[in-house]
Amino acid sequence: MRLGQFNIQRSAIIESPELVMAITARMIIYRAEMMFHKDCVEYIAISDLFDEVEQGECPPEYMMVIEITDEGTYVVSAQKMRDGMTPFQ
Repeated sequence: MRLGQFNIQRSAIIESPELVMAITARMIIYRAEMMFHKDCVEYIAISDLFDEVEQGECPPEYMMVIEITDEGTYVVSAQKMRDGMTPFQ
């Protein structure tokens, strides 16, 4: 199963819902939880953007990357978080 975890800042959800829709359009959301101490929503989802995970393993954390083409379309990718990375760079 291609399971992953990622965060989206609350301000992005409020100010740029079209970006959030571009990210979540390619996913089946298992869980979405407001993390008040980080002011973000934490998602666990299935997506072809994520690596395979064995059943019972914790989903790896990803940073979602959005590029806007010259035509104005969104290209979404996921970068697996490594030690020392912060999700809101």
